[in-house]
Amino acid sequence: MNNRSWIVIPEQDPQYRLPESLRARDVFSGRDCGYVEQMRPFIRGFSKPGDLVFDPFCGFATTLLAAELDGRRGLGTEADAARAVLAEDRLAHHRCTQQRVIANNCIDAASELPMLDLILTSVPYFGCRWPNESDAGQLYRTESYAQFLESMRRIFVALKPKLAPGGFIICMAENVRLGAQFVPLAWDVARMLGERFAICDERILVYERDGIDVPAPALTSNRSHEYALIARNEPRAISIEATTAILRDFASAFPGVVVYGSFAAALQRTSKSAPSDADVLVPCDMGAIGRMAAWLEQRDFRLLRWGAPLEAITVAAAARDSYYIRAERLTNTGELVILDLSFEPGDATLIAARRTAKNIDSIPVAVAAIG
Repeated sequence: MNNRSWIVIPEQDPQYRLPESLRARDVFSGRDCGYVEQMRPFIRGFSKPGDLVFDPFCGFATTLLAAELDGRRGLGTEADAARAVLAEDRLAHHRCTQQRVIANNCIDAASELPMLDLILTSVPYFGCRWPNESDAGQLYRTESYAQFLESMRRIFVALKPKLAPGGFIICMAENVRLGAQFVPLAWDVARMLGERFAICDERILVYERDGIDVPAPALTSNRSHEYALIARNEPRAISIEATTAILRDFASAFPGVVVYGSFAAALQRTSKSAPSDADVLVPCDMGAIGRMAAWLEQRDFRLLRWGAPLEAITVAAAARDSYYIRAERLTNTGELVILDLSFEPGDATLIAARRTAKNIDSIPVAVAAIG
């Protein structure tokens, strides 16, 4: 795969276009069928021969056909039963032997999935009317944008345990227009993808289509490009030094908190793996937690609960049922600090954490425990 940030997608090879006989059986006449040429560079660049490629929104099995052409096994889920049949017929038409389609949505099917080497898909587009009103499972038919994004979040949560460590997840997504509204769908999908996986790159896919002449003041687009959002199932590397410095200041401001887990183990040289965050156990006191959140916010930390952004003033109420908030800070030199503040009620977690903790002053360059 080339190192350019953009890829020009040529016209489809006629032999891999969706056959007219199958288009005639589809409710959209196959108008939303993707290009095999779009998927092949990513299959070659992010998987090996024999790997298992998964498409959670299988559609007409375009990804699976591309996987077959490049010697990969393929598996797809498709919520619409009629389309699942069309996908199987298309694969049979091309004599594909390593591909399988599951007629189910990817969340319900997730528990039965094998370990996946690459997840590669085109995201369904919010606001596209789905003719089959009886099929409430289609993301196309989601009534609100908030509901659509929540469904995408649940999908990423369900798929993360099924993607092999170090494996890639690549989502093709496009920003859309709904009437007078510009909907940043691709950018919102990228944000949610980054909540569960490490975003590592993007490609702009440019299609060689005829443009549409529009008056300049209208600022309309023929939408002949989309984003390939590339993420990996691996932790993001945090800065040990910057995290330690923040924790010292945090402990000074809020005595009695404990740093435990992978960060403490790494600093005590009892773990060889690099920590992706610092686990901090704090008292289960919502007033104190609100003050901690304000302290972090004043130091340019972004506050989140399960990936959703929070403001310090709302942290106590929002986190009451989750007993967890995350704080992230990225500097202009690339130093990343991630603190996971947990506040399980009761003393069991605190006691367990303190068993492996040591006082901060006993470790010259590290924080294993505070309090």
